[in-house]
Amino acid sequence: GASVCGVSAATAIAGTIDADGESLAHVVAAVLLFDALTLAAFPIAGDLLPLSGRQFGIWAGLSMFSTGPVTAAGFAHSEVAGRWATVTKLARNSMLGFVAVAYAVRYAGRAEEAATGLRAVFDGVPRFLVGFVAVAAVANLGLLSDATLATVGTASDALFALAFVGLGLDVRLDAMRRTGAAPLAVLGVQLLTVSALALAAVLALF
Repeated sequence: GASVCGVSAATAIAGTIDADGESLAHVVAAVLLFDALTLAAFPIAGDLLPLSGRQFGIWAGLSMFSTGPVTAAGFAHSEVAGRWATVTKLARNSMLGFVAVAYAVRYAGRAEEAATGLRAVFDGVPRFLVGFVAVAAVANLGLLSDATLATVGTASDALFALAFVGLGLDVRLDAMRRTGAAPLAVLGVQLLTVSALALAAVLALF
């Protein structure tokens, strides 16, 4: 979730490794917490640091977890930053399919009851990824009008919000307390490390 595209990546990988709903809910809650923190912190950092719109957008796109907060933080800085943040984040998101397949292959290799060969890989890849690729292909082939794409986008936003509600209903604070602060600490260290390295790279290359 922290490495590719937030909640979507966490959901995809959870499907490939047969994670239980409670574990996924904990991950989602942690990712959303850092989404909220970075959405507030990155625009402030962008105002304090000597970054152009392009530099800030690329930095946010490389560092933050989820697409929505990345886009919002980018456009909060400037129009240019918003565009670069969105493009950079979508480039990261495009790796989700490869990561999910890699986890599916690895998990199928050690799961006692998993099917063998290509069937195991297919079973491990979440079906929504197949739909994602299919819809992306149709949208980019020009088969749908702008009005249709806008309607689909509105429906997507509503369904995404509904999915978050469902995940929220599965969050149990007492279970998260039993899990401890270690997962949050890991995410925090990862965020700070990646953000620092990405900032150094952006300043050096752009």
